[in-house]
Parts: sequence; structure tokens; C-alpha cells
Amino acid sequence: MKERIIISTPEERETERCADKDFVDVIIQSAKKSEDGYEIGMDGSLMGWFPWPLKMKPAVGSKLRVYTKMLFGQERYGYAYWHDGMLIPIEYKTKIERDAERTKWLKDYEDERIRENAASRERHADLSFLPLPLRLRVERFRAEDDAGGKDYHEPYELAAITEASRLFARSADPGFGAEIRRRGIFAPTEDAYQHKRSYEREKEDGRLDWPDTPEWRLIAFDSINSKMNDYQYEIMDEIMPEMDKGHSGNTWGAAMMMALALVRHGDDAKL
Repeated sequence: MKERIIISTPEERETERCADKDFVDVIIQSAKKSEDGYEIGMDGSLMGWFPWPLKMKPAVGSKLRVYTKMLFGQERYGYAYWHDGMLIPIEYKTKIERDAERTKWLKDYEDERIRENAASRERHADLSFLPLPLRLRVERFRAEDDAGGKDYHEPYELAAITEASRLFARSADPGFGAEIRRRGIFAPTEDAYQHKRSYEREKEDGRLDWPDTPEWRLIAFDSINSKMNDYQYEIMDEIMPEMDKGHSGNTWGAAMMMALALVRHGDDAKL
């Protein structure tokens, strides 16, 4: 839980809360005790954990007022409980407190990014293990970081880059393609690959007789975790055990894109 910053007085907090129109009243569907609060299920299939200093338990069917700019995808900054027609405030952060917390979070994040980038540079001082376009990509980002860039987070970037290097190496192995084919994996037809996103492709968009080339070995491998192949992502680890197990959708997508660029363009790949 991030540190709470207290700036406003109780009177200032209550004045701002009473004037706040950015709230939604939700019906409590379930309430399960958890540590010093409750896991509360709300209408619309929403769930959330709420610290609960009140003696009364949150009752199913009662209302919770949640203060937030947007119920979906944005952190709440306050909540209150309706009880016997009375609204009981439980927690509320004023705008000045929210701004202060965000400023601190950004500073802490930037400090952590700088520390992790420095540690990664030391750990990966020698980049010769990477294909040339990937090595140049890291060197370019490091130079931009030295010039005062704020967006480069090397551990996150290297998660994609090192995976791209492994995928590129695998793509050159005929045994890699043979094992994918042995598993009965469909790859998209040329038309489906060109005109449909992976999540749009159905069984009929696939083929078992995909070309056994480095490019199509990668495309077929990437297609394992798709509707076309019933999302059999677990066998990807079996086929390629050196694959990173902690990818996000973004790092995996970037790794596959860069590996394909290396296959298609070699040292001339613009990454």
C-alpha cells in the first residue's frame, strides 16, 4: 500500500468531500473479511478491497459511495458507507493530497528507474551476445538516457530484446519447426496473416502445411497462444524451455516483432 500523505485538516477534507460530485453509489453484493478491511463485490461485477474501521460490517444490499473520476481503470480517492439513510465518511483524499501522492510516486518511480538502469548496464556491459540490430537498439536507448531521457527502462526493454535474440536463434533450427509441426500447430494462411489480427483468426484461417522457413516457424510458434490453436500457451514452454516466463503482452509482442525483422532483414533490420 502506498504511503498516505496527510496535508488537509479534517474540516478541509469534509468540506471538499461534501462538494465533490465525482462519485458513484454502488450496491454491495458480497463482503469478505480480509486483514483490516473487506473484499467487497459490487454491482457490475466489480471487486475491491476497502479498509474498514467501522464497527458495523458492510451489509449485502447496502450502498457504498465511491469517490473516483472514473469507476473503471482509475484509483478511487475516497469512499463512504450508507447506513440507515446516513452517509458515513470512511476515507477521503483531498486534491492537494492526491497531487502530493502523485508527485512522490513519480519521483520514487524515476529514482527506481535510474537505479535499475545503472544495475542493468553493469550486468549487461558486454552486449556482444546480441545480434547487431538489437545491440545498436540498446546502445541508442542508452545514449538517449544519458542525454536526459525519461522513458527508457532498461530491464523492461531487455526483456523483449533478449527474447527476440533467443527467438531469432531458434528460428534457424529446423528441429524447432519440426517440433511445432509435430504438435499439430496451425499457422495462419497468407491472407489471414496479412488481413486479420491474431485474435480475429478462426480455425478456418489456419493451415498445417505452413512453409518450413525461419519466418513461418516464428509465426507458427506465436500462433500457439491463439484461438486458432485453442490457446495452448503451456506447450510453448515445452518447445522452447529457455523462453522467459514473465512476459507481458507488450514485451512478447515486441520480441516477436523484432525477431521477425531480424529474420527478414538480417543486419539491415531497423530496430
